[in-house]
Amino acid sequence: MTSSSAASASRLRQDQIAEPVTAVADRRVHQKRAGNTSSRHEGRARRLRSWSRTSVEERTSLVFRVGDLLRQRKMEFMAWLVFEVSKNWAEADADISETIDFCEFYAREALRFSKTQTPIQLPGERDT
Repeated sequence: MTSSSAASASRLRQDQIAEPVTAVADRRVHQKRAGNTSSRHEGRARRLRSWSRTSVEERTSLVFRVGDLLRQRKMEFMAWLVFEVSKNWAEADADISETIDFCEFYAREALRFSKTQTPIQLPGERDT
């Protein structure tokens, strides 16, 4: 074993997760992604600033739209749960129905909370 292959083998043992092939692949992916971190963080920060300026009404309309799309394609999503997660059809139906209900409930709650007024304004503070 040459010194470079010995060094490579020792790195594999240190980085090994489940098997050597996985460890090599994981390390390569990590190295490729590591150089990109600042641009990825900048992109996330830019999207967060944009999203934070989005009105509650627009955000909730997106969540309502997700619920509508789930309802329209319910059988397709149920089939994916049966195929990918080994759910039976009754469980898949319940899970998709619950997801649709969550979308509608949380969108309505967001709208309700956006209309509430702060009961107490302390001197020197302006709560919005």
